Amino acid sequence: MARSTDFRLTSEVFVVPHEDMLILYAPLKGVVARANHATATLLRDLQAGVPFDVGDDDLDVLRSLERVGVVNGGPDLELTVHEFGAFAPTHVTLFLTDACNLRCLYCYARGGDNPRPVVIPTDAARAGIDLVAANARANGADAFSVGFHGAGEPTVAWNALTSLVEYAQGKAEELGLRVACSTCTNGVMPAEHARWLAQNTHTATVSVDGLPEHHDRQRPRAGGGGSFEDVRRTLRVFDDSGFFYAIRATITDQNVHTMAEMVEFFDREFRAGDLQFDPLIPAGRCAETGCRGPSDETYIREYVRAYEVARRRNRMVGFSCLSFTSLKTFYCCAVSDGFTVTHDGHVTACFEACGPDRPYADLFIYGRYNPESRAFDFELERLRRLQRRHIHNLPYCRDCFCKYMCSGDCPMHSLKLGYGMERGVRCAITQALARHRLATLVREYRPDAARCREVQ
Repeated sequence: MARSTDFRLTSEVFVVPHEDMLILYAPLKGVVARANHATATLLRDLQAGVPFDVGDDDLDVLRSLERVGVVNGGPDLELTVHEFGAFAPTHVTLFLTDACNLRCLYCYARGGDNPRPVVIPTDAARAGIDLVAANARANGADAFSVGFHGAGEPTVAWNALTSLVEYAQGKAEELGLRVACSTCTNGVMPAEHARWLAQNTHTATVSVDGLPEHHDRQRPRAGGGGSFEDVRRTLRVFDDSGFFYAIRATITDQNVHTMAEMVEFFDREFRAGDLQFDPLIPAGRCAETGCRGPSDETYIREYVRAYEVARRRNRMVGFSCLSFTSLKTFYCCAVSDGFTVTHDGHVTACFEACGPDRPYADLFIYGRYNPESRAFDFELERLRRLQRRHIHNLPYCRDCFCKYMCSGDCPMHSLKLGYGMERGVRCAITQALARHRLATLVREYRPDAARCREVQ
């Protein structure tokens, strides 16, 4: 008879309850399986290291887990921990301006409110491109990337955007590298600008808050009136050009009940590659407008409804804390190697800390462009403190089956809601949606231990 000492767990494994089932989940082996209480007990006893005889039924389970590496397998996938690496980013995000042509009700940066809008200093922007290009060359990479984002709408600073894209392309050619340029935009721009982006950049993320009436209410133009028809025109240009873009929607208590309809609408009207629906965390202009996010319970219910509609249409709708295919130890660039040059020449790890007057800027801003040396002055110890926020250092996350999906959630959101940096704020949402997705996997694929791909 086999003994338990013949077997050892070689992967982190969780038994996750959901409704009428137990789900075995080994994230770093890509394993999802239906389990029962006997299997859960077997795994608990095996992990405890107490010797026991293994019966025939348990032996079948263990042999199945052996085949996929959960038992007696090789080491787990090793995920990057930036705390121990050199600072050598190969991506820079440039905040081109704090000017904006919209007045979104929830804008964290209050884009457009500055009566004297600022455009990023050309030398600072070029220095950022030079730095990541040089890092790519020195590290033996074949490419670097440049993103355009900002406290305002990057396409408003059109001359800066086009000249910097051309500069990045020239730098790539000079060094024998490739460059990928991407833009986060509200989509309100002349058609000729949309065509230029489609022809000269690689991807875009466009903010669209759903059905026209909700989008127009939440994302009005600076001079009043809705902005949806302007966005529709831009997306038509992108579609006609075969340009890849994603749609990101901010979900409030006003549009949350239309999430499933939003999926149908976007899929019918546009050719967006990805859809992401994230609940609003109040900040910035919300204080004046009263714009609020949905309750966790409402968002979960409506997301599941939207997810099922998306699956029927062979689409995926994303949530920023939930990924089965991009597992990681850190949530975002703010606690990894985030290198963002702001419109006033500061360097920040977090998009929301986009100036020294912003909340928690003292935690996230770690440098500034020096026009005299024509280089950046960094306080890298400040960045190192941020990089220590990963799941191996977050006791709250240690036993959570979602920890490689959300990696502690957004640090800025945690700070704003009074939790400090030690935990996330959307755990209930993340866990509920993850359970639903895992249950979908085991219901639609064979229920024994097996590697399962994400259901699209």
